[in-house]
Amino acid sequence: MDFVADAVHGYARTKPNQLALAWANQKGLITETINYKEMSSLINQISAFLSESTSLQSGDRVVLLFTKGTDFILTFLACLQLGIIPIPLKHPRNNKKFTSLLPILNECHPQYIISSDPLDTQEICDIPWLTLVEQYPSELFDKPAQLPEIAFLQYTSGSISAPKGVMISHENLFHNLNLIGTTLTKNPTQQIVASWLPHYHDMGLIGAYLANLYHGNPGYYMAPTTFMTNPNAFIQLISDTKATLIQCPNAAYEFMSTQWDNRDVDLSSLINVINAAEPVHAATLEKFYETFKKWGLRKEALKPTYGLAEATLFVTQTDTPHWLSHQKHVACGLCSEVEIRIVDPNTHMACADEVEGEIWLHSKSNALGYYNNPKLTEEIFKAKIIGNEKNYLRTGDLGFIRDQQLYISGRSKEVIICNGINIYPHDIEYTVEQFPGIQAHGCVVFAWENQLETKTVIIAEVKNANQLPDIDALVQFILQQHDIPLSDLVLCPRYSLPKTTSGKIKRLASKDLYKEKKLTVLKQLRGAIGLTHVLQDDPAHHDKTFYELGVDSLTITHLHLQLTQSINPKYVKELFTTRLYNMQLGEYIRILKAKSIQEQNKLISNWLKRLQNKAKNLSQQIKQDAKLGLRVDKNSQPVCQKQDIKQVFLTGSTGFIGAYLCFYLLKNTQYHLFLLVNAPDEAKGLSRVLANLEQYQLLQKCQAEHLEDRITVICGDLRKEHFGLTPSKWQYLSDILDSIYHNGAVTHYLTCYEDLKAANVDGTKTIIKLATNQRLKYIHYISTTLIFGWTPNKQLAEDTQNASFKYVDFGYAESKWVAEQLIWQSEQLGVPIQIYRPAMVTASTEGQYTEKDIVARSLSYLINHQVAINLPNQISFSPVDEVAEDIIAISLLETTRYKAYHLTADYANLPQISHYLTEKYDYQFNYISLAEFNAHLLEHASEQDLIYPLVSFFNNHYKKIDKMVNKRYCRKNYLAALETINPAREQTRMESTVDFIIKYLQSHRLLKSKPKVSSI
Repeated sequence: MDFVADAVHGYARTKPNQLALAWANQKGLITETINYKEMSSLINQISAFLSESTSLQSGDRVVLLFTKGTDFILTFLACLQLGIIPIPLKHPRNNKKFTSLLPILNECHPQYIISSDPLDTQEICDIPWLTLVEQYPSELFDKPAQLPEIAFLQYTSGSISAPKGVMISHENLFHNLNLIGTTLTKNPTQQIVASWLPHYHDMGLIGAYLANLYHGNPGYYMAPTTFMTNPNAFIQLISDTKATLIQCPNAAYEFMSTQWDNRDVDLSSLINVINAAEPVHAATLEKFYETFKKWGLRKEALKPTYGLAEATLFVTQTDTPHWLSHQKHVACGLCSEVEIRIVDPNTHMACADEVEGEIWLHSKSNALGYYNNPKLTEEIFKAKIIGNEKNYLRTGDLGFIRDQQLYISGRSKEVIICNGINIYPHDIEYTVEQFPGIQAHGCVVFAWENQLETKTVIIAEVKNANQLPDIDALVQFILQQHDIPLSDLVLCPRYSLPKTTSGKIKRLASKDLYKEKKLTVLKQLRGAIGLTHVLQDDPAHHDKTFYELGVDSLTITHLHLQLTQSINPKYVKELFTTRLYNMQLGEYIRILKAKSIQEQNKLISNWLKRLQNKAKNLSQQIKQDAKLGLRVDKNSQPVCQKQDIKQVFLTGSTGFIGAYLCFYLLKNTQYHLFLLVNAPDEAKGLSRVLANLEQYQLLQKCQAEHLEDRITVICGDLRKEHFGLTPSKWQYLSDILDSIYHNGAVTHYLTCYEDLKAANVDGTKTIIKLATNQRLKYIHYISTTLIFGWTPNKQLAEDTQNASFKYVDFGYAESKWVAEQLIWQSEQLGVPIQIYRPAMVTASTEGQYTEKDIVARSLSYLINHQVAINLPNQISFSPVDEVAEDIIAISLLETTRYKAYHLTADYANLPQISHYLTEKYDYQFNYISLAEFNAHLLEHASEQDLIYPLVSFFNNHYKKIDKMVNKRYCRKNYLAALETINPAREQTRMESTVDFIIKYLQSHRLLKSKPKVSSI
């Protein structure tokens, strides 16, 4: 049964003269009206025309391309009653824009394109156009015996993905239209609708047109372009027609508030002011109310609402008292006829109240799925909660339930996770759009991981390219309201950012434009944001170092460049980035603002003296820190037998190696894992773990090993005493744990030992305390070959510890050296230890990797700049999955003769690797010395190169690398262990390891040169 057309025909009999549709022109004046009798007749006339002039049958598909909503809705309803499946799309206006529809047309294969404004597309598309005529001779047509299950296809906006055709059934539509009537409008037959919403968008089509006609109300409509050019005409239309219901996205209410011209209107008729289709902001609701309360708008009319195309349209709506009760997020109510569950999107376990998760729905309004996409339909529309056999719709939206109210917090695919904290782009976008000179609905925010840390990029369109906003003030405005690691801010002209048919910015497409440098940039501020904007001469920050202030590596590189260009050249060699991290903000500002060269020289000299004095004491401090100074309680229980190990503690599970250690512990043991994660609560901690596994394509593999039942997240911080755990939690872990895999550390080549000590040294001491408290526990420590520093020694034996602390002179290596010394000393307390020293851990055998790794940074630079270093130093690349699997396998050996293992590869060097890249991929290189390469970096490296933040580090140390030409890793212990584990096992060859790295770099478009072979 076609419910809407049948309802229209019924109203044609019971109230034939009542207005059904009215159309307003660009000035907001009514130019066309259709009553229900006329509408019923026109629907039948178009049905007869389609039946007589085409061979269309029930179940066939047609695309509807109309510029005017009244023409569209008549044709749409005619299709429904004929059983023809209409596909509403935005009219492209010209052939160039028509090509953007081709992916959809190729997927849904319509028999016709029906329109009142046809285009000549014969050269680019063979689908015939059918043009509506002005006069129809007949209303006679044959109704199909049975309608197809699908009523129409609603293509989604595609803001974070390609558009997908949602299959809406007649039953879906019937259920949702009744929900709208009973829940949303309360009095469904006593509404007067005013709308400018696009007829091809779900909220316009269903909420503004179909719901109104189904319930027999009058509706007044205008084109979206009229609203965008003259929003006051829409306000006037509401006043003139005494409209009771309007529906708009949040940005439209912002727009109306800012464009209001204070004309005399009456808005007291409004009962339902629906705010939906995008994140709702309480500030917008308040602004709209404050703007229009003088003209009769009542606060209780404002109704935050939640819906989506996959649920046909409407899901929930709330009343005024609820949305006022929570400042950060706006309540959107609940609906008794829709089951709403909050679910962990990774584990599929239901969340408790007030815990954020993905919103899942079970309802008769849930659509049939995505057209011609059974795999995605199964994933999205037939999701199951653990312990529940119902099919749920995964909305992709994040939210939580509090006091029987649903709160929306963001899109799961859009959330930026930084330092364990969720950042919601739409909150930042809303803030940016409030700043003078920024175009309404013209901002996009996304994560960027091109440097050492995850950062946030903001692109904003400006209203007037000739009068740019004050970008410094804008940054300060943003950072005053959001504690985010801001990496880049770009101002661009209006209409620069790609948008969906509903006006939403396409986030991923915008990110691609940014990455490919295809944006027209009016002004850009990147890197040095940390100095003048985050800190802006705030005296409260002056005594803090840049590391303490959280300045990122790209920013420190900019700060270094800014300072070296401003000071006496004789000090430049002393001013490398690792030292700059240890400079206080106040010192930096005073040096930059010195009134004379003499004053500046004195300030720099004093700072360097302070550093030199500190450095004199540092060696002594490090050696002191390397003394464990712990005793074991004589009542401590002995370590258990290896075969009895059941409960294991793992640190660093949210890192690169940690993800694979977690997987192989799950795969190759029956252990229960306690994962230490830096997060505010267990839910967010678990999300961090699962997101990290997913990043390296390990999540499904871990779930196959019963991940949900075998891990427990422990929210803690390596830098804190007892990890910041409560005494009871610390005692619980001390009692239950059998073994510890200590992989967690802060990896940072640019900062000093003091900044890394808390996590890397003190954290290791806490691990040893845990291993010796109550009962002794095994410690498996993931160290690094960097504990040997820049040693020129020919042979580095596994059983040596570099106890003399020679050749170690940068913070990260110093901190790992101290930590390893502590682990060796814990053996004297009776703790069974094993130490694993990998060299360069690179892409997995499946090509999973991270561009943050130094090998990815270096190799991409060599290839992109076509240079190779003619240096025979040993280079040891090892696939991360091979390293992690070997660590776990060695740790499981019942008896081992050795304590330390070099997980390194066969000898290879950079010239060999470069020759292989030329032979296999046709990458060309100019071979240069290490000193020449350093000069090349200083001259040519830019922000676009992954290696850029490490240029200063390389410049400070390259001469030491040159002296390591004869250094070789001894790995007898490692090879002996491998022989015991699997005598037939062969290590991955250098060529294959390089292939895995290249596969990653190519797939992530990090290489400029085109290789000879595109696939591996």
